[in-house]
Amino acid sequence: MRAFMLLLALCGLVTTVFGLSAAPADPGYVPAAPTSPPSPTTDREARPLIQFAICLDTSGSMEGLLDSARQKLWAITNELALADPTPRLQVALLTYGNDGHNAELGWVAKHLDFTEDLDAVSELLFSFVTNGGTELVGRVLKAADEQLSWDDSPQTMRVVFVAGNESADQDGQVPFRDISSKLVSRDITVSSIYCGNAEDPIAPAWREVALRGDGHFATIDQNQGTITIVTPFDVEMTNLGVLLNTTYIPYGSDGDRGVFNQVAQDSNASGLGCATSAGRATCKATSNYYCSWDLCDLVREKTIEIHKIVITDLPEGLRKLTIEQVIEHVNTQQAKRTELQAKIQELSKKRQAFIDAEMAKKQLTGENAFDAAVRKSLRERAQRKGFRFPGDTPPVEVEVLRTGETEVDVENSGC
Repeated sequence: MRAFMLLLALCGLVTTVFGLSAAPADPGYVPAAPTSPPSPTTDREARPLIQFAICLDTSGSMEGLLDSARQKLWAITNELALADPTPRLQVALLTYGNDGHNAELGWVAKHLDFTEDLDAVSELLFSFVTNGGTELVGRVLKAADEQLSWDDSPQTMRVVFVAGNESADQDGQVPFRDISSKLVSRDITVSSIYCGNAEDPIAPAWREVALRGDGHFATIDQNQGTITIVTPFDVEMTNLGVLLNTTYIPYGSDGDRGVFNQVAQDSNASGLGCATSAGRATCKATSNYYCSWDLCDLVREKTIEIHKIVITDLPEGLRKLTIEQVIEHVNTQQAKRTELQAKIQELSKKRQAFIDAEMAKKQLTGENAFDAAVRKSLRERAQRKGFRFPGDTPPVEVEVLRTGETEVDVENSGC
């Protein structure tokens, strides 16, 4: 299955890059100003920003946590795709407690600063290995505080997730209490996930990480807590997700690398089963899946103006086209993508309804799963920041009557 997907995606790429017949070059041709560029949806930079940093314990006993993160990355990002207004999403990755990291840095490593490239996040998650470990929670939170490029706008939602299974209170040099409080002072919420039983003696310290960090505390079973339900829609969604790849136009020095990694992460997802592939396909049908190496995304999001593109940054098969032909190609590819994404979104709704029904039938809650803990925390924090989600109770308009110097809350006054 993985080999087939890879072959299909690569075949699609060949069609994308070389499938156009180039017009003969006219040495006297002067390109006209573009008259019909792809219609932009919205200015990406104008969307409210959500930044969340994931700090994972990669000591020797944490393979189950890593597997959950690999499998449920797409479910987590898809949760935020439901938010209104539509956010711009950035993810950062840090690990700690791994003997392969620098001891002088407290066995902590920053692997990825905030990025919108979700394929890069997936690639790193699949590269991580577990190894021994001294787990210093305070040290990894300090790294998140000092080494990440946090946006300082008051409108930005900023969250740190730290997950592990050993005592959170073993860092003698950097107490987590001080760092959690410092992060909160910067309006950065700290949520903690303890991979163990809530009744364990060390669980209260993990709860305190979140308490001092104004975040959400959860306990999970890292080995048994992830629930995956296969649905009748997974295969079709996976196939549509692969077809989406054929609509991308690699642009610039990162184009070839971006195409390769897109296919590689499709393959990684398929290796975890159709349910994970379907979740990834859903993500690729949302605005969260943004590829800075793709000409369609760059033009649609108004990152570049199409009449200012650098011809040599196009794939070789497109470099002899006129500017009008490039515009037409971008329009065509974007139209194909929009159609495929609409099909995926429709199937995704049916898939979620099927999952909800199966969960109810089998009396499953998923509350002990890694992704459930992260999604719940993200949603709660987003709601506090003014985002709304499907099914939310509309905010109550409270009428205030003013009588002289007295204010009466009508909703609570019994009027």
